[in-house]
Amino acid sequence: MDIARLDGVLYVGMAVRGSPRAPARDLAVLRALRRYLAPLAVDQLGRNREQMALRASWSLTPREWEVARLAAQGLSNRRIADHLFVGVDTVKKHVSRVLDEAGRTNRAQLAARWREWERFR
Repeated sequence: MDIARLDGVLYVGMAVRGSPRAPARDLAVLRALRRYLAPLAVDQLGRNREQMALRASWSLTPREWEVARLAAQGLSNRRIADHLFVGVDTVKKHVSRVLDEAGRTNRAQLAARWREWERFR
């Protein structure tokens, strides 16, 4: 993945109390770490971009996100309702909306899509 194509910034630095400059040895360590941290930063920025794209493509309320997560974990409507302190009919409406928004027809498909999305978290 090309870092130039990613949006975002990851900064690794340090603060030295009581000194206007960082010791040369500490700067050398940070420069050496850069070679190892850069690929991790590129990977994380890519995952973040994928996650943001998915969130943008699924126009869900915060409660619908909660219901989607619990439904994808395999909880029944009754267990979701008990967990969120809402009625079963409310959960049914949220699940229907989530399935519609995700372009899925059942919970198994939702769970598969959710696992795919979880990879990018």
